[in-house]
Amino acid sequence: MTLRKYEYDVFISHAVEDKIDIANELVRKLEDFGIKVWYSSRKLRVGSGADETIKEGLDRSRYGIALFTHNYFQKDWPEKELHTLWPKPGYRVFPVWHKITEEEVSKYDPALVDHYNIDTKQGVDRVVEKLVYCIKGDDENAAMREAVSPVGKIRNKLYVRFGIVFLLAMVLISAWYFL
Repeated sequence: MTLRKYEYDVFISHAVEDKIDIANELVRKLEDFGIKVWYSSRKLRVGSGADETIKEGLDRSRYGIALFTHNYFQKDWPEKELHTLWPKPGYRVFPVWHKITEEEVSKYDPALVDHYNIDTKQGVDRVVEKLVYCIKGDDENAAMREAVSPVGKIRNKLYVRFGIVFLLAMVLISAWYFL
């Protein structure tokens, strides 16, 4: 069985009004971790068909990130993107909530509340850390998970310290034994 090769790791579904507040920063930080992002600001051009371009972005992306905000639920485009993303077989959508409550999301669609989400109240860096973990979460990318995880960073430091202490202890024991 061959795996489909995608051009982008994620498609960002968002409302245009949220670019400055959250989307631009989220995209930039994901790209800092090597995540390939399909982002409308870079792909939509004057004269290009928005429907075609967005459909192409959805098809060429492995995962989706739905940036749920008040603006998101007021617009038609994000709704179309969400309804295209969600039912795609073998496709995962990562809901990111920004300045919105469970009650407000539930008013739009109660089923969306049942899905695990990441809230920007935790900070954009924490959101990006969790997204990178999910996107690069297969066994081949375990090193990336360790690198972005605060627990992984602490664990790596402890392993280094333990290794140094162990090595010194072995040297001392060997020196004592052979002298």
